Amino acid sequence: MNVNTSGRPSAQTSFSPREYWEDRLNGDFSLRGVGYSLLGSRYNKWQYALRDRVLRRELAGLHLDLSNADVLDVGSGTGFYIDYWLRTGVGSVSGCDLTETSVSRLRIQFPDQKFYQLDIGADPPPEFSARFDVISVFDVLFHIVDEVRFERAFRNISQLLVPGGILCFSELFLHHETERDLHVVFHSLSHIETVLAQSGFEIIVRRPAFVLMNEPRDTQSELARFLWKLTMYPARKSEVLGWLWGAALYPVDLLLTRLLSESPTTEVMFCRKIR
Repeated sequence: MNVNTSGRPSAQTSFSPREYWEDRLNGDFSLRGVGYSLLGSRYNKWQYALRDRVLRRELAGLHLDLSNADVLDVGSGTGFYIDYWLRTGVGSVSGCDLTETSVSRLRIQFPDQKFYQLDIGADPPPEFSARFDVISVFDVLFHIVDEVRFERAFRNISQLLVPGGILCFSELFLHHETERDLHVVFHSLSHIETVLAQSGFEIIVRRPAFVLMNEPRDTQSELARFLWKLTMYPARKSEVLGWLWGAALYPVDLLLTRLLSESPTTEVMFCRKIR
């Protein structure tokens, strides 16, 4: 689920992730509902098209044989990554989400797949004992605003993976201190590296998922952030302009994500479970 911030909480206890996402998905069960909602449906579709291409390219570069892989997608939302994994031809795909809205709808949309309602930052239910070759967690972990649950999420993911299993997830991997907003916490790269090591993972590669198309939170330049929001103003006001702006930026970002090793916004990381 994508970057979309507004306001800061007076206390984290005032925020209920489950209620927030149930309300949000009930109101808009679409890519816009799980994405950057202020930028409209058509711009979000271009963003997700880029996610698809980047993930395919980076997975191909790892030369993994996933033909018999059992995959779990965490935070499945509207099922974008369920569909992605099915199209890649993996052995099996399961999904889980915090919300009843997502799980109930995905069971109808993908009747041959298994879906579970669970909080990856809490203890998984006893009946959830499956082990997976690959676990994907895209645009989800920065929505865990409680630090204890954030670290527990990585331990849970590690327990759900087979030895040598692959974790692929997206974050902003800030090169400065952690930033907190109402329903997101963007952690520093160094903190995430520490949590990964403690959870038994080694990092394989980290690559840009966006360069221009998403908010540049991995910068301390207020001017850069302001200019990005200014350039996104047409997409906020018009679906047609959002489509045109997304169509213009998509090929540029597709090239930049291939050429650059660092990004001021969302990146994807691939890790291997080593213990």
